[in-house]
Amino acid sequence: MSNRVYSDREGVDWYDESMGMPKHDQMHRVTKKYYNEIKGEWCSKKSRKRILEESRVVLFDFNYYPLSEIKKDFGVLDHEKVAMFITKLYMMHYGGYKAEDWGFVYWSYDDLVLYLGVRWVDILEKLIDDGRIDYLEKPMRRDPSKVTRYFKLNKAFRIGEGVLYVEVGIKDSAYENRILGFMKRLSGARVEIDKVIENTLDKTSLIIEDIDKVNEFIWNAKQVEDDQALLNEYISKRNIKKIQKRRVDLARSKNEYKGILRCYYEYLCTVQACKNIAERRALYAINKDAFGYRISHMYSNAPKLFRKFLKIEDERVVEVDIKSSQPSFLHALIDRWFDLDRSKRFEVVPPSGFLDSMEMLAGSKKLDLYKYMAVKLKGLKKIGDPATRAEMKNLFYAIVLGNPLHKLKGKNKKDLIERLFGYGFYDFLVELANIDFGLDVDRKDKNLVALLQREESSFLNSVMQKLIEKHILFLPLYDSLIVKISDASTVRAAFMATIEEKGLFGIIRIK
Repeated sequence: MSNRVYSDREGVDWYDESMGMPKHDQMHRVTKKYYNEIKGEWCSKKSRKRILEESRVVLFDFNYYPLSEIKKDFGVLDHEKVAMFITKLYMMHYGGYKAEDWGFVYWSYDDLVLYLGVRWVDILEKLIDDGRIDYLEKPMRRDPSKVTRYFKLNKAFRIGEGVLYVEVGIKDSAYENRILGFMKRLSGARVEIDKVIENTLDKTSLIIEDIDKVNEFIWNAKQVEDDQALLNEYISKRNIKKIQKRRVDLARSKNEYKGILRCYYEYLCTVQACKNIAERRALYAINKDAFGYRISHMYSNAPKLFRKFLKIEDERVVEVDIKSSQPSFLHALIDRWFDLDRSKRFEVVPPSGFLDSMEMLAGSKKLDLYKYMAVKLKGLKKIGDPATRAEMKNLFYAIVLGNPLHKLKGKNKKDLIERLFGYGFYDFLVELANIDFGLDVDRKDKNLVALLQREESSFLNSVMQKLIEKHILFLPLYDSLIVKISDASTVRAAFMATIEEKGLFGIIRIK
């Protein structure tokens, strides 16, 4: 009887222990099983999923909570989903808030299932229990039996020495396709204004050669701003405590603040560097909020100095905006109060004294509302003082756009408002903050802010529609537009045409 000699079949990727860690779909010489890298185990059949050598979607491997630790906590099957959720949440923080602020971010049920899979509840519970994320739940205004979900990352994800994360690719091909499909649908759903903004962002760059020098300048400017705020006799106790807390350990606060700005800049660079166009466009974070109908994008909350380095089609940019925009749009709103489409507005009648004051200011070439307030409260000697102007601007927001029932640093708010805006304006604000206009705001005292922002958004949308017809690239910035310097005169003409069209001469003025 002769001994047979067995040889390995050709075309099979064989594995034995001398080779170290097995690769995906390698067959064990002895057991004849296939290694499934996604599951981390040997299986009787080959996996239908491919392990990607180079992914088209990037996720972040954070020092604070690395992928290796996520894999231990959630297993091989879910660890990339968890890491992708954390990456997405990290970037959403920067997309929707100022660089130094991290607020709670809304996630829909569909998005949670998309990113985390059917086990999303269990995954989130563990992330919350372990202190990786915070959770906020709000009943839906239209149906209190249902809730909306908001999440916020632990700030440790953005605070630390050196590099906070490294970029890695997704290995699971099926999960990558799922995320990419979502990103393509997101971009594909954009039309008209949103599509032009997307096209503009495709051609926009932000390169800051010495980011540390720029961040140092921003920090120093913030100290001056805080000094002026502490001298503001109308500043709230809450803001005083916030500034004082920041100054307890100035060196630590400075390093932390500059580190946050650097992280924000690195986020912007990450988006710009995305090789996959669908992923990059999804990260542009183009959004129209349901509160004031304002359109935002990845640069909306960038520090003002950052925006000085923006270029569109490799050309420097300029911001075309409106003088004293909030008072101006308040004038415009009240001026056509009874033309608005909500019958309940007839229940609150704007006092004629306020409109008389605003009409007087509209006819003045030298006086605007903030200067008018300065003269009323500080006298003529303060009319041109920049610090006083900043103080009056903050005061306007506090007494007109804040809750009229909130106290103002021990001052009689009613007397102050009537001194500035005439008899009856305080009562008008109080009544306005108690009526349900169907604006879908979470608190009725925000009614005026919502109406004001929607007035502003309607105006700016009209300007942007005119620019679309002229094939002008633009980025909206609430009450202004970022455009190429060579297009500035065309953009100003579009503003003026909209002012004429809406009958707002003297009320709305551009800088």
